[in-house]
Amino acid sequence: MGNNNRLLQNITYGVLFCYSFFLINTQTIFGKEHTGHIIHAEYFLGLALVAISIIRFLQLDKEKQKEWLTGRLLIFLYFAMRIVTTVKLGMGFDLFRNAFFEGMYLLTLSDLTVEEGFLKKVLLRFAVILNFLLNLGSIVIYHLSDHFEEGSLSVLYELPSVFYRNQNFMGTMTAISILIALSLVFDRYRSFSEIPGLDKSLLLIIFAVAGYSVFLSGSRTSIVALVASLILCFIRIKSKSFNPVKVTVGVLVIMVCITAALLAFIKTHEDTGFHLDNYGEMSEFENKLDSISTYRYSIWKSSVAAVDCAEDSNAYLLLGAGTLNRERKARNLASVKLYEKIHGSADGYEPRHFTHTHNGYIAMLFCTGIPAAILYGLYTIKRIQRSTLIKTGLWFSIIVFLLLINAFECSTVLSRSFPIYMSALILAVEGRYYKTERSVT
Repeated sequence: MGNNNRLLQNITYGVLFCYSFFLINTQTIFGKEHTGHIIHAEYFLGLALVAISIIRFLQLDKEKQKEWLTGRLLIFLYFAMRIVTTVKLGMGFDLFRNAFFEGMYLLTLSDLTVEEGFLKKVLLRFAVILNFLLNLGSIVIYHLSDHFEEGSLSVLYELPSVFYRNQNFMGTMTAISILIALSLVFDRYRSFSEIPGLDKSLLLIIFAVAGYSVFLSGSRTSIVALVASLILCFIRIKSKSFNPVKVTVGVLVIMVCITAALLAFIKTHEDTGFHLDNYGEMSEFENKLDSISTYRYSIWKSSVAAVDCAEDSNAYLLLGAGTLNRERKARNLASVKLYEKIHGSADGYEPRHFTHTHNGYIAMLFCTGIPAAILYGLYTIKRIQRSTLIKTGLWFSIIVFLLLINAFECSTVLSRSFPIYMSALILAVEGRYYKTERSVT
């Protein structure tokens, strides 16, 4: 039995490492060139994690099994709603694919598969080191791009995010790597002064490259969220009364309230359209919001408009659009209908190929429906309260960063991005069910 458990443990480590490698690569230009292969690998590794979770669950005693199941009652209700949505929308492959990965992130990335020692010593360090190498290479090539001959590869290197799919990915991945590195350091040392000279020099180099990379990325969302997270880290270090669980839950509640206020404001300004040119006459204040949010405000308005343009608005609010792509199509349709309402016909309409919602809270609301979004939020609070990592050190800052960037980016369980994956790993550690046969070296 002991040898079998050690074998299963090693297989689990291997599957998690491979999945982390592929997931990180989805954020890079390498992943962009091999998207199909990576998706197939994600399916295979996801199924492996499902199998491992089932085996580990069956190894628990009856009392532990009951505790594990009852602790996830909210998310089972969430999936019940998602199943209803899938059936209602015609059981398309994209809906099943989304449900599969949602289940993987919410159920299989749990204390049955994620062990704290391996997470800290291997997975998180690997993410920091790989991010450092990507940043270092991007910085060097970017600053040497002026020396490339005209018409060669110089066009590819006009932006600093040389090895990333875009600058936002560079900013978010690097900001999270900074917070992971800080959390790993303060897990071992009480203060920066206790760190040995050589280790301190290496850390300073890593932080310098990472900080410069976040600045070069130009991702204002990442910069603001990182600064806010670092301020909370400083308070956490200095204050003995700081409660990371309450602070993290508080940030989530505040972000939900801000989103609710934003949607209420949008609802009272529906008739002003999305854009000044073809879609109506937005007020001066709305135009300022649109400019500050780099035109995300118009995208959020189109999400609200999509509800009214749906065949059954009540069903849309109850069950959602199903996936991010389906929600995007609904917004595009709403854009056409609003243009027709304002101009009398669709003549002269210029298609606006809106991207994803660029707001994780709005995405969850309109992709899964209001009941499912509420269940997801409540389950997230419960996971924050159960996580042993959140209660110690600076690990809470990574979750806070995720909650903050979701005000302007879509990094939820629907999108399978680097931030949500790192957060899922941290929230998975509960210290209740996973028993290791040996320490990780």
